[in-house]
Amino acid sequence: MNEGIKYFLSKGKNILKPVVEKSVEFGVLKATGDPFVASVIGGVASSEIGSLFGKLSEDFKDRALSYQETEKIGAALAFAVMEIQENFGNGKNLRKDGFFDEDEFKRSPYDEIGEGVYIKAKEEYEIKKLKYYGNFFANIAFSEEISKEEANKLITLINVLTYRQIKLIALLSGQVIYKNLQINDEALEIMREFGSIISPKMKIPRKWDLPDRNFSAQGGMSGYSTISIYQDLMDLMRLGLVAQYKDNSIEIILDIVLINPRSLAMVGLGAQLYNLMKLDQIPENELEEILAQL
Repeated sequence: MNEGIKYFLSKGKNILKPVVEKSVEFGVLKATGDPFVASVIGGVASSEIGSLFGKLSEDFKDRALSYQETEKIGAALAFAVMEIQENFGNGKNLRKDGFFDEDEFKRSPYDEIGEGVYIKAKEEYEIKKLKYYGNFFANIAFSEEISKEEANKLITLINVLTYRQIKLIALLSGQVIYKNLQINDEALEIMREFGSIISPKMKIPRKWDLPDRNFSAQGGMSGYSTISIYQDLMDLMRLGLVAQYKDNSIEIILDIVLINPRSLAMVGLGAQLYNLMKLDQIPENELEEILAQL
């Protein structure tokens, strides 16, 4: 296996190990001789991993990085490798639009995106975001509809979002389905049952019971924690990731007291981030905690 990849995967153990330690017990040792690394790689061929992450990892291995920076890059890489493994297992194919072809600088668009992910990962202080950086890095390799320019824009967005804002996007993920298609609870249950029969891995976004707020009628909003989370929602609106609807039209919200969670839905770039980062993997108990704050 590529030495750079092996190096970073082994360094990411402290962050990643709780996620995969059960699989280590049953894992088969690969060429690395490291059961932890073997459990991360799973059934993905070393040559495939090397072609995607090898050159980039070798380059970063030679850079001046602190121990924690190395750990964080290693964790993001490990999550990317596991997501690649799942995609191959689901029959997905790598994109074939030249995204992995080198230019005159001996760099491919995927190399450029990867460098951006590694840089943001090493600087990331919210450790839980690393998993979703990794998912993003992996899924870009399968998504021909996302250009290099769009991917760079999305990396910038991931970087500026807090983990709480990412959870808010996930919390609002299913609302657009129920608002635009008018799917009721009975139809949703049928969809869940049918989906589980056709594809056990198919996930229908949960319909959360978002609160119906009217702060203007209550004379305003009070409490720093409440103001803080609604400011997060306002920021998501300004970034074009979330919108508030009224009569199936998007409302222009100029003050946080006008925000009503029940009328919110994920839109545009928010949907791209949700899919590429696989935000359906955020634990439901974390979303329940966010819901209780709204």
